[in-house]
Amino acid sequence: MTHAAALSAFAAGALLIGYTYIGYPLVLWVWSRLRARPVRRGEYQPRLSVIVAMHNEARVIAEKCRNLLALDYPEHLLEIVVVSDGSTDGSAERVRALRGSRLRLVEYAPRRGKAWALNCGVDKATGEILLFTDARQALPADAARRLAENFADPEVGAVSGELKFFTETSAFGGALSRYWSYEKWVRRTESEIDSVCGVTGCLWAMRRELYTEAPEGLILDDVFQPMEVVRRGRRVVFDARAVAFDQPSENPEIEYQRKRRTLLGNYQLLKLSPWILRGQNRIRFQFLSHKVCRLLVPVALLAVFVSSFLLEGIFFRGLFYAQLAFYVLGLLERWLPAGTALRKLAALSSFFTVVHVSALAGFARWLAGAQDVWSKPSSRGAQPARHP
Repeated sequence: MTHAAALSAFAAGALLIGYTYIGYPLVLWVWSRLRARPVRRGEYQPRLSVIVAMHNEARVIAEKCRNLLALDYPEHLLEIVVVSDGSTDGSAERVRALRGSRLRLVEYAPRRGKAWALNCGVDKATGEILLFTDARQALPADAARRLAENFADPEVGAVSGELKFFTETSAFGGALSRYWSYEKWVRRTESEIDSVCGVTGCLWAMRRELYTEAPEGLILDDVFQPMEVVRRGRRVVFDARAVAFDQPSENPEIEYQRKRRTLLGNYQLLKLSPWILRGQNRIRFQFLSHKVCRLLVPVALLAVFVSSFLLEGIFFRGLFYAQLAFYVLGLLERWLPAGTALRKLAALSSFFTVVHVSALAGFARWLAGAQDVWSKPSSRGAQPARHP
């Protein structure tokens, strides 16, 4: 590689990384100050259907159903639809044992995937508003009511809640929590301008009339459906008052699997919905900056790493060794003393590396034609989350 080529690769990579994580948030901040669009929330309690799609969630589903039945929402306006996607561990039996007129079970075999399960749940639901949540996370009593208040604004077609981590037992979990704090700020600011590009999958709601049947095998329903809402001219907003509680992942390998699946889903979505990258998408700038740029960051990181090694001068040499030390530190994270600043920095490196390696792995799986049925890490072996 010539000096000019290496310098160009370094500059392009550094600019992309800087824009993605610093420049775009700065643009959002300025934009939100110049043209904020407040949501006209108000008392609004339409009939609401809570939909939980599950596969082999016997350890947590009964607790989740009891959690949902305790929601502070008029009983005659709330129904809970639990869809068992070919479960084989007794999950359906756990739901059936609870009974109750507001709790409905839909089950089928063999397993067809989450998208199929969601379509089945929506087909059976009777509510004007569909609230989607996962089996593991706990919701406070006011979660449904908070989400519903956003639909008093006729411009709102969907609303995302917030995921909160309430305990951190490892440095890696702390790094994940800090990342989510950054991500939530970005989403909140996007919402102030117009719409978010994706919702919090474990807690969000939309108008029934705007639901688009999910293609079989769809991975990111929490991006596909919101973008379809945007396509129909409505807003997708973020409401930090509506909260779901969960334990942060303490295991880099589990987080790697989750991120790889999510990023594979981004590539799948671009193929399923190419209109997102075209002018007909009114939040195309946000989607490109928030979603697409992040898919390109791993390549930019490699370009900066390799080019800084090839370029001469004390600046590039120092930068190369700083990057090398940062990545090696992440590999050593589990062996460093707990609670130290060095351990926290190592956890940040570990999480940073996991995110970007999983993006490359997701791209490789997409190129290989991987078909994901519902391979996210299961809740088996974990206890249901309980809010404070």
